[in-house]
Amino acid sequence: MPRLLSINGSPRHGSPRHGSPRKGNLLGKLQSAYSLHPMVVMVALGLFGLTGVFHFYQSGDNSHHPEHRQTLLHLQQSPPQQSTPQPSTPNTNPKLRDPGDMIPMDCPAYLKQHIDGKLDDPNEGVVHAAQVPRGNDHHPNFFVSLHTKAFDYTRWIIMDKRDYYEKALTAAFIEVLNDPTTTRPQRVIDVGGNIGFFTHLSAANGPVIVDAFEPNGKNRLRFCESLHLNRWTSEFEETNPAAFAQQSHVNLYDYGVSKDPGYLNFRQHSNPGMGRFVRRNANDEGKGTRVINLDQLARTRGWFESRTDIAILKVDVEGFDPFVIEGASALLQAKLIRHVFMEISVQPAGQDAKDAIDANKVAIKLLFQSGYELYKMGGWNGPDRLVDFSKETFILNRNDEDAKTDRIIEWAQRERAKQLNLWWRLPTARK
Repeated sequence: MPRLLSINGSPRHGSPRHGSPRKGNLLGKLQSAYSLHPMVVMVALGLFGLTGVFHFYQSGDNSHHPEHRQTLLHLQQSPPQQSTPQPSTPNTNPKLRDPGDMIPMDCPAYLKQHIDGKLDDPNEGVVHAAQVPRGNDHHPNFFVSLHTKAFDYTRWIIMDKRDYYEKALTAAFIEVLNDPTTTRPQRVIDVGGNIGFFTHLSAANGPVIVDAFEPNGKNRLRFCESLHLNRWTSEFEETNPAAFAQQSHVNLYDYGVSKDPGYLNFRQHSNPGMGRFVRRNANDEGKGTRVINLDQLARTRGWFESRTDIAILKVDVEGFDPFVIEGASALLQAKLIRHVFMEISVQPAGQDAKDAIDANKVAIKLLFQSGYELYKMGGWNGPDRLVDFSKETFILNRNDEDAKTDRIIEWAQRERAKQLNLWWRLPTARK
């Protein structure tokens, strides 16, 4: 069944109109049937299996890309793969990389399940996508698919403002990924990807390869829709060697990330950005969510041998952040990661405050001991304040990791939300 997709806006009515899209002056019909303001793009979306076509209709002024005004674009989905290859047709373009036992999601198959009504979707058949600036003058906008405002009010700001509420973190990503001294493609690891804003921002400022982890199925549905709209595929689907230097790729995993591999129970929350793992291991593997650690991923991919340049590790997993950091100890000690963005929470939901503080101290000390410096910190907006321990008179020895760690915990306790966004970097990554 066709669905309506709105970009930087929403239909006047609460449910999608039924029936097949008609050719002809459909743009005029949409404009008369729906309330459109200058920055609204209404999209008639026809999905007919994996060979369906997205139809984009744009109206109004777009100062960034006036050539797209009132333009019909077609994004053709990839045809379904044959289950049995024909022996008379040899594979002349083999896939270039083997994912091993850590296989990214098959987003086209996941979207097909959605089309067939097999997935729970809070949007009830309506896809809302916002066009967001990439943050510099060299690239056009990118798309982010969103939950409805009622289901996810926090991230609906992307639709209203064409920006994310973590503006300082957004600016930090753009700064790091547009460093002219680095080689391309860079790699980004996004743990706790949610609907994928920072993954898509990274890919838009590429070429980069992003490994994104999100255990919430509803968020992954939005994530896959955005990947389709932006035409970003997994690196393991690529058959053209030159493409790695020319375009971005995104590997989306339905795994969790922690210190120890295994299985954990994932607990949903009414806010889709606040689901979290509970530390009790599931008794039955089939009842839990697979959890890996980043060192395990790096060994599987051969990053230690290739000295892969990981520009960013971003961790936002509702109090589980220190365990993700511990699970990346070898990567950090090998200094393969140039920048680390993480949250520390001294009073996370469902955790004892003392246990949370102790876990955060272990992760903070690991970063110090691995040679990282705390560059900036901040609250909900992201890291927006420079950190200068030389001004802390209580720290007699500026290399006193225990004193610095205690001070960071104190700063987190002073925040209204009892948490801090931290930006760590290697000294060699200084501008």
